[in-house]
Amino acid sequence: MKDSEDTYQNLEDIAVQDLNYVELLHFTLGKENILILTKDLQQLVLPVPYTYVPMAPDHMLGMANVRGQIICVLDLAKMLDIEVDVNSNEQNHCIILNYQRMHIGLVVGVVKGIYRILEEDYAAAKRKKGEHSAMKGSLDYNGLECQVLEISRLLK
Repeated sequence: MKDSEDTYQNLEDIAVQDLNYVELLHFTLGKENILILTKDLQQLVLPVPYTYVPMAPDHMLGMANVRGQIICVLDLAKMLDIEVDVNSNEQNHCIILNYQRMHIGLVVGVVKGIYRILEEDYAAAKRKKGEHSAMKGSLDYNGLECQVLEISRLLK
């Protein structure tokens, strides 16, 4: 019985340790490195064909059907006023968001990976002067300065 109690305690310790971390998806947008909470994501897909919507805002690329779900495809670079090289050979991705009842896809650059960082490091990210209002702030990850994007601020 003692062994099972020790194992149960170890599992609780691991669960508590995991609560101290957040997972962030890292992608590029032009020359910028951006992080976004994975809890805000539904899925990540390669670029999807979309249908242009007349008289839509400039940042709206169109509507697309992704696995039977109709989504609004937005150009994140235009939304954040980030310059992107349109002649780049980099493979873009589309991030499908898990945001309220809206079905939104954001076109981003190259996806670099998913990182786990301490919640306190995430909370310490502070916005610098001149950063877009959708940014929570900047943080240093493995010597790389990354901006943390908050979906709730972006889609206000």
